[in-house]
Amino acid sequence: MKNRKALSSKNGLSLVQVDHLDGNGDVIRVSYEVCDANGNVLGEFSSIGDAEEFIKNYRPEPPRPTFKM
Repeated sequence: MKNRKALSSKNGLSLVQVDHLDGNGDVIRVSYEVCDANGNVLGEFSSIGDAEEFIKNYRPEPPRPTFKM
């Protein structure tokens, strides 16, 4: 089981703490996810520092052209 807690939001990206729980509800591991505005997980990290560095250096891919025929 997992519990998610939003920690911060910057430039359309959210930093989420994920507590991984055992059958008794005790935290056995903590990870951090970086999510875009649509809730898509862009990366999962074992340290908050790595997740913050990802956010700092993130450059979204420019939209691809669409051709309507």
